Amino acid sequence: MEKRDDIINATIAIAYENGLEAFTFARLFKVANVGSGTVYNYFASKAELVGATYEHCAALCFKAVSKNHDTSLPFFLQFKNIVTNLLVFGFEYHKEIDFLDRQAHNPSIPANLREYGYPAAIMVQEIVKQGQAEGLIQNALHPREIEQMIAGVVISVTRARIQGEYPMEPTHLDLIADCLWRAVKL
Repeated sequence: MEKRDDIINATIAIAYENGLEAFTFARLFKVANVGSGTVYNYFASKAELVGATYEHCAALCFKAVSKNHDTSLPFFLQFKNIVTNLLVFGFEYHKEIDFLDRQAHNPSIPANLREYGYPAAIMVQEIVKQGQAEGLIQNALHPREIEQMIAGVVISVTRARIQGEYPMEPTHLDLIADCLWRAVKL
């Protein structure tokens, strides 16, 4: 699995640096330090590689977002924990969250992920649905719209932080989560 992971990580790095439009297998062979036979042993095409890379990033994101998720906590704290975990994931795995964002509608992504979102996105949508059912979150927007709004803020903040536009203090995570809560609550 190590070579497969090297290939996926190289794909993420290339996409982050130059976009998939500039992706070539020659560049992948060099960045991943593998030969063509190794790549084709794992992936039959660029489309298959992109789909597998997306699934890899989605799995990492879900693991991070679901960390310490506790349904016995008050709803606000569950919401805040998920949003904070998503922010932390974006800071720690900025290339992966960028890949998820930029490739979300790529036809190479498995249809179920394109249509419904990756598992972490679905988790956010589910907590939004729960909040709507409990009368805590506004019903005027579809859960997917609210999830997209949260994701947009997380991605924008992540990109700005990575580019050094402003420092990110630990208290900022709480403030951002609080702002997102105020944006969606009744």
